Amino acid sequence: MDTVSKNFGPVTALDRISIGVARGSFTAVVGRAGSGRSTLLRCAAGLSAPTSGTVWRDGSAVELAVPGGPGEPGTPAGPAGAWHEEVVTGLGLGDAASDHDARARLARALLRRPGLLLVDEPTRGVGTGYRSGAIRLLRRLVDRYTRTVLVTTADPAVAAAADVALFLEGGRFVDAIDTPTVGQVAGRLTGRR
Repeated sequence: MDTVSKNFGPVTALDRISIGVARGSFTAVVGRAGSGRSTLLRCAAGLSAPTSGTVWRDGSAVELAVPGGPGEPGTPAGPAGAWHEEVVTGLGLGDAASDHDARARLARALLRRPGLLLVDEPTRGVGTGYRSGAIRLLRRLVDRYTRTVLVTTADPAVAAAADVALFLEGGRFVDAIDTPTVGQVAGRLTGRR
């Protein structure tokens, strides 16, 4: 993203955001509700056009995606069976827990084997018994399958699994922590450093 702004009438949701995400990395955009996290992800995915600036992917400007149209094709990442097993086991899909729908939605996205995975609040709606499994799975997708993961979150544990945590407030990046810890992220979210 290069100097991306997004306005909703008089409200500025993103204010001249620039971010580069390296292939094979795990980046967490961290912020409280209303910080612009979901808007950033929607612009990055081509689901919402920025008011100004450009979203780039692989050297080309991202065009606005048509809802319901074909998605980004998956790319090979070793044997399909190993990938499938990693996703199903990592998300605990063999049981019938009450959060099964939330885990199944994440699994459907992952089973397409995308090269770039954009995830808004990956642990929202996932029970505590599967929360750590979902976080570990995202980390393994980067480490084992060289996938690129960009998540938005307010969960310090998700951010601590990332290579870098970028903090968003009022539509602007205000801080970054390389190899963040849960304590660092929680402290930053509560105003302690």
